[in-house]
Amino acid sequence: MTRSDGILNRWMKGSVDRALEMQPRRTSRVRDEYLYSAPSAREVVAEIADAGRRLVEGGLAPRTVGAIAVRRTDAIAARTAPGTDLARIDNRMLESVPISDDDPVAGALAHDEAAILCWPPALSAIATRLEPVPSLAARLPTIASEPGPARLVESFDGSWLAIAPTVAQAIEWIEVAEHAARMQARRDP
Repeated sequence: MTRSDGILNRWMKGSVDRALEMQPRRTSRVRDEYLYSAPSAREVVAEIADAGRRLVEGGLAPRTVGAIAVRRTDAIAARTAPGTDLARIDNRMLESVPISDDDPVAGALAHDEAAILCWPPALSAIATRLEPVPSLAARLPTIASEPGPARLVESFDGSWLAIAPTVAQAIEWIEVAEHAARMQARRDP
């Protein structure tokens, strides 16, 4: 980076900060777009985009209903904006949100690095019809290809929250759990 690039970046950041003071709602989107288009954020955006594509292609979440979040700092998370098409995520579709209990997806990041909210159909069906969630979840580490500290939590509305150290682990756990539920449903109609 040349000296002029550093000056330009500082000037742009200063302009965005001033605009935030004048019009916070309107400019927070611009700030997030600038933040997640930076080269340092490209890996995070690519990881979230890949997870979104896998959710939609695997039938694990409706295109515009699920959510993916990754911890950026101790207090801030990068989260897909409400209504984002999970199959086409780019830097413009991420927003910075505080890690708090107001948002269950961002709130899950209080103790972990990544969280994914989805609606896997077979897992939801088997959890309500055939097998209690704790016993199904207890068997997942023996089924998963890379057992780790990831966990699945069922919510009241039939959605599932996968919480893991990485987005890749969270999506893998959802896929493995859905596959295990499909296998179980075939055995116990």
